[in-house]
Amino acid sequence: MNRRVLVVDDSASLLEGVRTILAPRFEVTLAGSAAEALALCERRGAFAVVVSDYAMPGMNGIDFLAEHAAQWPDTARILMTGCAELALALEAIERGSILRFLTKPPHPLRLLDAVGAGVERFRAVEEERAFTEQLAFARESLQTLNGALEERLERELGHLDALARSSEHIAAAGSAEDVLERTTEAVRALLGTRAPEIRPTRGGDFDIVPSRRLAPRDERSLSILSRSARGALAESRRREHVREAQVASLRALEHMARQRDDETGEHLARVSAYVKILARGLRAAGHCVDEISDDFVEDLAVAAPLHDIGKVAIPDAILFKPAKLDEREWEIMRTHAQVGADILGSVRAGLEQSELVELARTIAWTHHERWDGGGYPRKLAREAIPLAGRIMALADCYDALTSHRPYKIAWPHGAAVTHVEEQRGLAFDPHLVDVFLTHEREFEAQRAGSAERAASG
Repeated sequence: MNRRVLVVDDSASLLEGVRTILAPRFEVTLAGSAAEALALCERRGAFAVVVSDYAMPGMNGIDFLAEHAAQWPDTARILMTGCAELALALEAIERGSILRFLTKPPHPLRLLDAVGAGVERFRAVEEERAFTEQLAFARESLQTLNGALEERLERELGHLDALARSSEHIAAAGSAEDVLERTTEAVRALLGTRAPEIRPTRGGDFDIVPSRRLAPRDERSLSILSRSARGALAESRRREHVREAQVASLRALEHMARQRDDETGEHLARVSAYVKILARGLRAAGHCVDEISDDFVEDLAVAAPLHDIGKVAIPDAILFKPAKLDEREWEIMRTHAQVGADILGSVRAGLEQSELVELARTIAWTHHERWDGGGYPRKLAREAIPLAGRIMALADCYDALTSHRPYKIAWPHGAAVTHVEEQRGLAFDPHLVDVFLTHEREFEAQRAGSAERAASG
């Protein structure tokens, strides 16, 4: 603790008397004038207490203490004077910021008490300043630490968010190849140049081959992505098995329908090609883009040949009649749409996740509905008719018009195109008719190729 005391007076005897009183308890330094005292403070720094006489040659005690207070405000200042006047005391307190006011010669006990109080005051001020500085440093350090922690937390949250998005993206993959591609992209995006190599294996799985040792966080991220990828692969294989079961069921029904009806394999191949042309063309024209995915197009082509599966329940006399049907016979023929929906509904009930079978059921049930509401079996109209049914209706009509039947000859392509155009907004969705007219040459090419294959077979 600082116990240094500076005593200033022009009287050498008084200085020695004060030193004698204070020296046992304090480190005493003497100065014979204000100028000498200021020079000592400049060289040695702040004293704990300055005791100064008032009446000195040159600079008096009040002026000295006022200047001293401006440079060393923490020091406790005591003024001694031989004339105890109130005005002088007030001036000393106001200008010199003095702690105590003593008369000369000072009483030893009062002097010791005043200097001791000054030393304690200086200690308290110094401790408060040190505490304030420590508090400011701690606050600044805490702010720096908080900033660093917030920055690190933000980075970690960003990393976790990216990891979650990558896992979701991988989980949404539609095939094993897609899973591996998305996993590779995610690993490279998260780990950059530290990303390991991902190699597919013969068993349909994959191996991760790190090129260097990874940090713990990177290892955890890689583990999460690996689990997401393997889960997505398992789900992809399960969906493939489900689809294979659905396709096998539909193929069996298709075979049964072909045995029952006189439809040829070429007819079924044509309607599959036609619906794909219409669906892709509709999407390219900007219609139903959210509904027409690549999977939808492929499923539509697989399901289309089952559109007339309900005809297995139609009597031969009506189904193969070489002339136009009368009204009663038409009533029976029209039931094939509902019967087909019932057959495929039964198949759907026995399969897991039967989206493909449900699509086939929708086609069988709605492909004779008309855009203007005049179709059957439920007289649906406009967008109330499922998209698959609207597509199938146009494809089936074109194929029926351009195919030979026992009761009619095949229409030429141009006549069929004219009929479809005339039915725009009546039997058919206007957008689909526009797509058909844009791609009608592809329809003609499919029809011609089918005729050539039938002739050569």
